Amino acid sequence: MPANHRKDAPMNKTWQVVLITTGIVLVVAFIILRFFFFHGFLPYLGWNSAYPVFQSFPGMMGGYRPGTNVYGGYGMMGGYRPGTNVYGGYGMMGGYRPGTNVYGGYGMVGGVRSGIAAATDPLSIEQAKQAVESYLASANHADLVVKEVMIFDNHAYVIAAEESTGIGALELLVDPLSLRVVPEYGPNMMWNQKYGMMGGNPADGMSVSPAEAVEIAQAYLDQYFPGATADPDPEEFYGYYTLDILLDGQPFSMLSVHGTSAEVFYHSWHANFVEMWE
Repeated sequence: MPANHRKDAPMNKTWQVVLITTGIVLVVAFIILRFFFFHGFLPYLGWNSAYPVFQSFPGMMGGYRPGTNVYGGYGMMGGYRPGTNVYGGYGMMGGYRPGTNVYGGYGMVGGVRSGIAAATDPLSIEQAKQAVESYLASANHADLVVKEVMIFDNHAYVIAAEESTGIGALELLVDPLSLRVVPEYGPNMMWNQKYGMMGGNPADGMSVSPAEAVEIAQAYLDQYFPGATADPDPEEFYGYYTLDILLDGQPFSMLSVHGTSAEVFYHSWHANFVEMWE
């Protein structure tokens, strides 16, 4: 009997390890699935303008502020600014900029700069242009050209537009350390009807005019950024507009207005403005 007991012991220990491991995997899977299902990623990819009634929750790409048409990042790509009703970037691709009341990039992509990143000089306009031109060439975007470059002290923001139509195609970010170019998150991914995640079949026009987009943006700024003004010349993309936010006549950040639903999305990941070219 003692011999049999010694022989069975390793097998029992193996089953214990298997059961414990399986339990941990199931708990982690439950937490992940619960987050995605109840926070909006699986059904609606964070937010979807076709179903605004279901968007009173945060999601992977952002969240909806209940009772308004304002969308902001909360979750993997954004977050809520405590003490206000404004949603800004907090999470994997956005966060709080220490020492200020401004939320900027914090996390995996373009964040609060610390350590070596804090000592890095901002990109030059020419560096940003060259990086994006190489990116467009490697992606075989033959009709796209660099239309605007804005340098912030945590990255460069670049608009690539169709040379044939003049319509904005892509909003891109350039990392100052690696010169890596990535598509900007938010409306560039989710609202862009031709080049975004849901793109490929742009709708015929937008029901919101450029002038109306400026009025919508200004109403938002009057409520949440008193003293700031919306640029009167919005950049048109397929499905939405992006406007610079001006403070004392200088660019401060930017926001986007959906071309059909009039939803507003504040770009929370830009830090301090340095210079621009267009």
